[in-house]
Amino acid sequence: MSATAIQAQPVATSASAPARVLHLMLPDKFIAPFVDFVGRHFDVREHRFCLLSRPQQAFNLRADQPLDWIGDDSDEPRLLEAMFAAERIVIHGLWSERVVRLLYALPSLARKCRWAIWGGDLYDEACNGTRDEHERLMRRTVISQFAGAIGIHGDMDLARSMFGLGGERHICVLYPTNLAVPVIDSPPADDGQLGILIGNSATESNCHLEAFARIAPHWREGMHIHCPLSYGDAAYRELVVRNGRGLFGEHFHAMTEFLPLAEYTRFLRGIDIAILHHNRQQALGNAVSLLSMGKQIYMRPNQSLHRHLSDMGFVLHELHNFRAERLDEATRQHNMRLAQDMFSEQRLVQGLATLFDQSAQH
Repeated sequence: MSATAIQAQPVATSASAPARVLHLMLPDKFIAPFVDFVGRHFDVREHRFCLLSRPQQAFNLRADQPLDWIGDDSDEPRLLEAMFAAERIVIHGLWSERVVRLLYALPSLARKCRWAIWGGDLYDEACNGTRDEHERLMRRTVISQFAGAIGIHGDMDLARSMFGLGGERHICVLYPTNLAVPVIDSPPADDGQLGILIGNSATESNCHLEAFARIAPHWREGMHIHCPLSYGDAAYRELVVRNGRGLFGEHFHAMTEFLPLAEYTRFLRGIDIAILHHNRQQALGNAVSLLSMGKQIYMRPNQSLHRHLSDMGFVLHELHNFRAERLDEATRQHNMRLAQDMFSEQRLVQGLATLFDQSAQH
């Protein structure tokens, strides 16, 4: 399928009439399932999905989805038209400097915005030394004018301290990839094998090397280390692979190809222990899937996602107490039941209905 084919239908559908809710997005693995979910549960004619990129075939984005590609500065009038026409603007990760610039110049548009906070929005800002003072001022000014945000309390608290974020708080997982997976309640076989997942991407925030060092002293026959590394930084990926193979040899498995969601879910069912030792909020979808499967999860205790899940009642563990064993049955059942309740499709529909100020279609 060509880029032209991807572009043609969306421009004819979603862009042809003003939409009440405008979504500003970059292509990512979360977007295609989100667009489909909104289409199943809401009147999609009230939504316009603008991808701030040239048309591309990545991340399972399809020609039959109502996507409006806005690729470069020549498309800026179309972007502004969509922003002025919308009653609400949902920003899926504040990655676009062009959007920040427009909202800074037009504060009436900023006041329409609800910001879906991605972990990188906060982490990258704290570590980014490339923005000059004017760019940082624009960003702080724009965020302080937003009507609200979507995410977890810890991230919104951090955004308030960093940028002066105020407004509404929508505690919502937002993306259907963050929902609990259906229960297949078959206790794991006691065959001596132990599958261990470390991280979710090839980014330094996964802290792979620290995790390797923590589990290496507990090594035993039958352990297998799996590292999803299909996206992120290529140089960091090579560092992880080199160290993983050096420590664990043939028992280290680097996953460098992107897997479709159904296939990745099947892979997660074969995992016994997950080490999500990120130094920032990341891997929510992985954590929810693993909890709903009854897997043992290790997380950094001062990370906002750990606090969020612990406050809900989930039983998590910390890496300095690592033990090479599966979760006990009582805790396994507790986490599974809680995940099915807290991360259900019904709760997501209710959360989106509030965010969109729109009734769901059932």
